[in-house]
Amino acid sequence: MPTPMFTLKNNNYPWHAMLWQQLMKQHANQHLPHAILLSSQPHAGIEKLAERLAVRLICTELNDDSACGECRNCKLFAGGSHPDVFILEPEEDSKVIKIDQIREFVHKITLTASMASCKIALVRPAEAMNQAAANALLKTLEEPAGDAYIILSSTEPARLLATIRSRCQQYAVETAANTLVEDWLTQSGNQTEKVRTAILAARGLPLLAAEYLQGDLLDVRRNVGIGYLKTARGQADLMAVANNWVTLKQPLVWLWLSQWMGDVARASLTGEACKDPVSEAVRSARPNFPLETSLQLQSMAMQGWRSQEGPLRQDLLFEQWLLQWAQI
Repeated sequence: MPTPMFTLKNNNYPWHAMLWQQLMKQHANQHLPHAILLSSQPHAGIEKLAERLAVRLICTELNDDSACGECRNCKLFAGGSHPDVFILEPEEDSKVIKIDQIREFVHKITLTASMASCKIALVRPAEAMNQAAANALLKTLEEPAGDAYIILSSTEPARLLATIRSRCQQYAVETAANTLVEDWLTQSGNQTEKVRTAILAARGLPLLAAEYLQGDLLDVRRNVGIGYLKTARGQADLMAVANNWVTLKQPLVWLWLSQWMGDVARASLTGEACKDPVSEAVRSARPNFPLETSLQLQSMAMQGWRSQEGPLRQDLLFEQWLLQWAQI
């Protein structure tokens, strides 16, 4: 079983608090459903919430509404070796959860729990199940064993089969307010101004903002933004910019390009200034940029994002993107 790497401190995010209270109230009243779908925006720690719920259900020495982290069940879970917890996720070198994984789990979940009072499966991300795997899970979701909980987590629940969604009780984490994220990040010792820059760059996504505050990611993003802006102004050599982006070896480059083009598209629709300074500089430099083209470039950036694990050469993709961006 893959290691969950669970720690109580790392899993207790403030934007989960309202949903956590709801789950704990249902559990206290013995109304917690056995098939659960947890969903949220990306970079909000939804899989960590699923882990927190799982370990809470098997903990033998509870600390209020949280697991103790010290009992044998908690320690085995943290080490990835609890015999009653099953992690269903894409195997190494695969992007999907396969039917054989589901079949093995379905067999094991019918057996009596070895140590805990229940058996638990964490399906993550749930949208990674291929159709055969999802169909194999359906009956178990509808009639799980009496001592079993199946907890699916997803940032793209719309990609799940409708039959999967209908067999689960669905819970959604509300989008974290920027003020809540700012308080959480500043309490970790980060400077307020840098935190605000990170939140803006991450578009409010809490854990992405936290990632930006580690190392030099904000400086790397600024470097990419300079090349993007110079290209918009006709001041850059496209091949040099593309090669620079490749040497960064930073998969977030395509995400940043997608975000900036999305800003340009929104500005075309609303006529309002962009909050991101890079996007606003581009909007000022190219105020009449066609909406259709900005959406097309945003789509190309997302395709570039998805291509990174494939055989396509990133330098050629960047050159193609920049060429179209510069020629409009």
